[in-house]
Amino acid sequence: MRRNCKGSLPQSSFKQKGIVAILYIASLLGLIAICGLAVDVGVALSSYRQAQSAADAAALAAAHEKYLGRDDIVATAYGLSEAKSHGFESGQDDVVVTISMPPTSGYYTGSSDFVEATVSNESPMFFLSVIGFSGLNYTTRAVANSDFGGGDSCIYALGSEYIKAFHVSSGSSLYANCGVSVNSTNSEGLYVDGSSLTASEITTAGGTNSDNNLNCYDGSETEDCLTKNAAPTNDPLSHLTPPTVAYDDSSCASAESCESGVGCSGERDNNRYKPYTVEDSTETISPGLYCGGLFVKGTADVTMEPGTYIMRGGGLVVDGSDASLVGDGVFIYNTCESGCDGNEDDPLDYWPLDVKSGATIGLTSCSQSSQTSCEGLIDDDYQDLFWYADPEGPATDEPQNDPKNLIASTSDATLAGTFYAPNQLLNVASGSGLATYDVTNSVFVTKFMQVDSGTTFNVINDSSSSSSPYTRITLVE
Repeated sequence: MRRNCKGSLPQSSFKQKGIVAILYIASLLGLIAICGLAVDVGVALSSYRQAQSAADAAALAAAHEKYLGRDDIVATAYGLSEAKSHGFESGQDDVVVTISMPPTSGYYTGSSDFVEATVSNESPMFFLSVIGFSGLNYTTRAVANSDFGGGDSCIYALGSEYIKAFHVSSGSSLYANCGVSVNSTNSEGLYVDGSSLTASEITTAGGTNSDNNLNCYDGSETEDCLTKNAAPTNDPLSHLTPPTVAYDDSSCASAESCESGVGCSGERDNNRYKPYTVEDSTETISPGLYCGGLFVKGTADVTMEPGTYIMRGGGLVVDGSDASLVGDGVFIYNTCESGCDGNEDDPLDYWPLDVKSGATIGLTSCSQSSQTSCEGLIDDDYQDLFWYADPEGPATDEPQNDPKNLIASTSDATLAGTFYAPNQLLNVASGSGLATYDVTNSVFVTKFMQVDSGTTFNVINDSSSSSSPYTRITLVE
């Protein structure tokens, strides 16, 4: 029997090859679909992020114009223009940009102090369009405040419960073209006796001893600018993070290496550094770490160069009717010698701002300075401040108690910028005779506030100035 030597492949082999080809094509199509999905989603996410940046910028721009007193039409135009500059022009290519004053959604709905911006658009689908997805619709949203902190306040007394938490007395006068906020819930937390308080807004979480000594800046009836039993105002600068400080002993120079103007005495007393002292001489000092603080006394005339000054224990003391301290473009951070941590040694390691005996003082923050060099020497977060008390430092438990930041200068006092000591008392007084303080573009954030001894304290802020301490509008949503 003859056999056919020519072999032939089984039918199952052709079937297997066909299945492999089908699986290969299916896998390839799946891979293409996954890549297409990744590309389309990536494009959509990129477009969304760009739209969010446009919404943020639009809200900030409109809020800034509102802050400067512009009407809603002008503020809206600025917001739309800012969105356009970010690539999203309302009415073009299905883009819709909306500026709402007040916001129409979210936590701040209906609040006139906030601005909402939304950007709506469609991100096209390239690969997914073959299966019916033509585009992905999205809306981004941002809300910015147009009135920093508690209304237009420039003076804050954040302490609660106590009588005379904010106290103007002894023939003194506090005159401000901005607001005063008092958080004490006491029925006489705002106390003005034998003196006067004039402000654009007067807000207290409690009450007053008398409304007769309260006046509205615009001359209207007191009831038009006075609000009692209001909700407490939040600390407008609570977001700040204290600067980094070197608390090790090696950071403080020895007595042998200390030289004039470098911020150290190098000497110790009871294991604590003595302050760098300038007495009866004229001296220019440099920014840096001052272990033991700074003491200006007698007839000393001290000029602080622009920059950041760290008072590590000892505080800043100016004592003497002929003593003078001037710092233009400075930021001063006051802390404990070994770091404030709430232990029993903190009061010994810390001393507040203490300007007494009619000394002359002039402190100007970087944002208010004529010295532009300070911008490269002071962190952006602190350029509005001339004084920042360590928030972990010793706190004033009741009005009139220590620690007390005292400014008892002469009529030759200049302050511009922000004084920030939210846990302590600030006492503004006359060191000799009847002092008048003309304070410009300034904010005072304290726990308790006292103005006494026949002092005239004028706080005049220019809200239209781009360098005003609180023109830094922020996003809140």
